[in-house]
Amino acid sequence: MKKNKIEKGSDEWELFQDFWKLRQRTYCPENDDDFDELIRYADALYKKFKNTEMRDFAKDLIMSHLNDVDRRCRKNVIHVGDGR
Repeated sequence: MKKNKIEKGSDEWELFQDFWKLRQRTYCPENDDDFDELIRYADALYKKFKNTEMRDFAKDLIMSHLNDVDRRCRKNVIHVGDGR
C-alpha cells in the first residue's frame, strides 16, 4: 500500500488537530458547566468544518465523541447510584 500522508495545514489536518483538542478538553465532564463547554466546543468545531469537504467526517467524529462521553457518564452515574 502506498503511504500517503495528511498534508499539514489541510482541512483534514486541522480537523484532527481540533478534534484532539476537543477530546482532551471535554473528555470527562463533571458538572453542568463542563457539559455546556462540551456542547460549545463541539458546536464550534462543526461550524468550522460545515462548509468544507470534511463536513460529514467532522460530524461523525464529533458525534462519536459525544456518544462516548454519554456512555462513560451514564456508567459512572449507575456505579455511583448502586454503590460500586
